[in-house]
This record gives sequence, C-alpha cells and structure tokens, in this order.
Amino acid sequence: MVKKIVGFILLLVTVIPSFASCTFFGGTTVLKIMNWADYFDEDLLGEFEDYYYKTTGNKVRVLYETIDKPESMAVKIEKGKETWDLMCPSEAVLERLLKQNLLLPIDTSDMDDYNTYVSKFIIERSEAVENSAIEAVKKMKIQDPEKYKSYGFEDDFADYTYSVAYMWGNFGIMYNVDALEGKEEVLNSWDALWNRDFYNKLTMKNGPRESFAIGIIYVYREPLMTLYTKYSEAVDAKDELLAKTNLENYKEFLADIYHISGDSGTTYTIDGKTYEVYRGNDLIAQVEKALNDQKNVGISYEMDEGKDEMVRGRFAMGLAWNGDAVWAMFESELLDFAIPLEGTNFWVDSWVIPKYAKNQDIAEMFIDFICSPECAIRNMDFVGYTSAIQGNDILSWAVLNGGNYDSPYNVSTFFDDIEFEDIDPVYGGWFYLIDGEGREIYKDSTGINPYKTLAYKDEDGKLYNFEENDDGINELIKNPGDFSRYQVYVEYAFLNEVMYPSTEILDRSGIMLGYSDYSDEILEMWARVKGNKLPIYVIVGLSVILAGAVFLIVFNIVKNRKFNKRIKVTRK
Repeated sequence: MVKKIVGFILLLVTVIPSFASCTFFGGTTVLKIMNWADYFDEDLLGEFEDYYYKTTGNKVRVLYETIDKPESMAVKIEKGKETWDLMCPSEAVLERLLKQNLLLPIDTSDMDDYNTYVSKFIIERSEAVENSAIEAVKKMKIQDPEKYKSYGFEDDFADYTYSVAYMWGNFGIMYNVDALEGKEEVLNSWDALWNRDFYNKLTMKNGPRESFAIGIIYVYREPLMTLYTKYSEAVDAKDELLAKTNLENYKEFLADIYHISGDSGTTYTIDGKTYEVYRGNDLIAQVEKALNDQKNVGISYEMDEGKDEMVRGRFAMGLAWNGDAVWAMFESELLDFAIPLEGTNFWVDSWVIPKYAKNQDIAEMFIDFICSPECAIRNMDFVGYTSAIQGNDILSWAVLNGGNYDSPYNVSTFFDDIEFEDIDPVYGGWFYLIDGEGREIYKDSTGINPYKTLAYKDEDGKLYNFEENDDGINELIKNPGDFSRYQVYVEYAFLNEVMYPSTEILDRSGIMLGYSDYSDEILEMWARVKGNKLPIYVIVGLSVILAGAVFLIVFNIVKNRKFNKRIKVTRK
C-alpha cells in the first residue's frame, strides 16, 4: 500500500509540471512570464487575470519570475527549451534569440492599445534591431546553409513583428553638482570618466554591454565631437540647410560605429583627418584598450548600487541609465544628469514570445493590456523608467510629474500626433491636462493644424504659451489672459528632459546593432578588463618598489654577513 502511495506521488510530481504551462486545476490556464527584477508593477498581474476572465469567461493565473541578468533569459530558452510565454529582454538578447529562430511572430493587428499608443519613434528603433538580426539570418542562409537549416527557418520573416517595446532610455553621466562646481565643461565629453582630476571618484557600469557601448563612443570621441560641433555652428549661424546636412553626417557616422558586426566599416575623412570604422574583433580590441586605460583613474565598477552611492556623495560622476538618474535626482538635489556632446547609446527593452510558448494568444492579450496608458503610468510610477506608450494621458502625466515650469523643449520625436477627444466641428477638438485627482487643469481648443506647442499652468497659476510676436518670432508668453482659443500642440512641452529626452538628444542617441554576433567575445574581453584590476602604471610602480625592496634585503644580508665575519676575526 505504501509503495502505491509513493508511486502515485511520484506520478503527480512528474505529470503536474507538464501541465503547468497549459492548465491548472479547475481549468485555469497558467501564463508564464519572465522579467527583470523590480521592473513591473506586479499588482497589474492580478488585474490582468480579472480582465481576462471578464473578457473571455476563462480563468488564467500568471506565473511571474524575475531574474537579474538579461543573458539568463536567452540561456533559459537556448538550453532548457522552457515553456515561457513572455519575456522582456534587451535589444541585444532580442537579436540573439531572433537569429536562432527562438521567437514567435506577434500578431498586432487586433491590439487596439498597441496600435494607438506605442510611439512610432520607438517602433522604428525596435524594427531596426529586428531588421539587423534578419539581415544576419539572410547571410547565414547563403554562407552557412547547414546552420540555417538546423535552426529551422522556413521563410525570410516577411512583414512579421517579433517584439513590442516596453521601456526605453539612454546612457549619460550622473554627477554631483558640488563636486563639479567650476568644472562643468568636462561633462561635454565622455572623456570625463577617464579624467584623472577625479581619481577614485568615478564609476562605470559593471556590465559588458553598457561599458562596451560607451567605450565605442570614447574610441571615436574626436570625430564625433568634430561632426557635432559643425552642426552646432550651423545652427548658431541660422543656416538651416547646412545644419540639416551636418546633422545627417553626424547621425550617419554615429550609426556606422554602432554596427558591431558585418563588413569592414567605411573610412571617413573629417577636417583633413582620416578615421577608420572598426568591426568585430578589431572594434573589441580598441574598446578593450580604452577600458583598460580607464583604470588609470581608479574607476569603480557598479551595477544597481551606484545610484545609492551617488546619493550618499561617494562619487563625483558615473555612467548611469537615465531612469536611475531620475530616481537619484529625486532623492538628492545635489545630483544632475548630462549627455556628452559626442552622443550616447539608446536602448529599448521589449516583450517577446519565445518559440516554446504554450499560450501565445493569451500572451498577445497581455501585451495589449499593458500597452494601455493606465498600465504604462502604473509601471512608470513603479519602475522610474520611460514607457514606450505615448498619448494624451501620458503627456498629461509627464507634464504634471516633470517638475519643469520654466524650460519647454522639443518632445515631438517621441510624442506622435495626439488623438483628439470630443471633436468639435468648428474648433477641431480638445486637449485636456488632468491633475492627480482627475480635475481639469485647463481645456484648450485647437484647429486642424498638427500639434506644435503646449501651454502649461504652473503651480503658481501662471500660464505659459508660445505666441508669434510682431517680428514673426515665436516667444514665450506668460499669463496671456483668456486662453480658451489658444492652439495646443506637442512639439514643445514642460517635461523632465532626463526621463523624456528632447529631440536634440535623441538625434545624438545611437542603437547598437549586431552585438549578439560577438557577445561571447565581448564577454571574454570584459573578463580580461575586470581581471586586470591594477592599471599598468601601478603594476610598473609596484614592480619597481618590489625590486628595490629585494635589492635592499639582499644588500643588508650581504652587509651583515661581512660585519659578522669581522666580529669573528676580532674575537679570535
């Protein structure tokens, strides 16, 4: 009898996991989701379960697991073939999984919230990552057909979407205002994190992807600065045509250096100097040298603890994700954030459906559920990073939480044309700003022209707006009086520029492509950089000291022996 009971228990232990991804007792489907730690408002999981039941009449239970390393997501799918229904990897892991045919296409045709609210700018960046992977697969089909066949590719990815953006941002330098007083100009360049004037007061991310991204810009800091300076000078001279040309030249070069894999890069001649764009192992070697040089300034490596150390005043400057900077600046008025003029890295984390998922339809329903403005705001409040969702509600939330009442800036790159509500046949429509308690701050009418500026009534009741003066120049107007017929647009807004980078900053933000082709080599490079903890000049210095110490010891031993011999002779 005991053997039968034990056998039955063993049978349950064996059989239940096979049902875990499909059904739970009582006919409840289990949706398995994997995400980074502290990267989602988990109260929304239960709300989705209720939403799914009300919508379909069926039950679902969300099994949510968190990890601390993005590469772990890829490994779980590559090695274990685990049946996760949803994951939220970085763009590098997205490329890696897509190249191995480990992702399912996502049907976005019936996703109302996705199609309405995900920023077109973010979609374009996500498509760039996907297209990079797809091009690599097409080359694989020609150059290594056996490998292509082993991955089980059936077509050329025609018109498929494999990812839906979740959060996005860029890298910059978070710094202590007091520590840099009178030295703020160093923030113009990433060279600041190689500056010996701040010895032992600088931090770098303890991650190969983050440090590699900034290492690339550091390697090419001279041509990048030259190209951006040319653009800035044309802007100052109000030469719009030249400024546009110079900006395109800068963006082309930035995009080129961020193509890690592929054929040899272009050779550029800029102001009489020639610059070669490296690829693959040649690029890795250049970045490795730069990161080794950085250790000469006593660099400290950190991951998530760096923002806390900055708040406590431990460091003067450090590489930071903009979302961490938002949190840290809220905690300490002594902290600020800067994007060096050479440019920066743009990143995006996206939802994907692994190949071995058992509940693709429910996963797609979950994706659309969290693409609603309400869910996006909840997650931004919880995480502190910037959602890929835009629209009226997001803009209102961003204005109200931005803390910016003086400096409007161009946000049109991220915010698409806002959907009008309560369409009026005469005035077109209404745009609302709603406070935290659901009260209208103001209501403004607009004509048929696209959005261009955004007025905002600050905490003192003053209304800011742009208006054309007698000279035909748009200038900032305060307290314009009756604003019931002022046009309201979203080219300029009073937001937090760290959380919502301006168009000017996004023009200087490049996205790494082809990282997954060299992820192992970059990881090995990073291990070498971290392994060589002491900079060369310290090693040389210690060697000299050690040699000197050995010489003195030997010298004293020889001297003492001679002295002892003299004593013995005297005694005799």
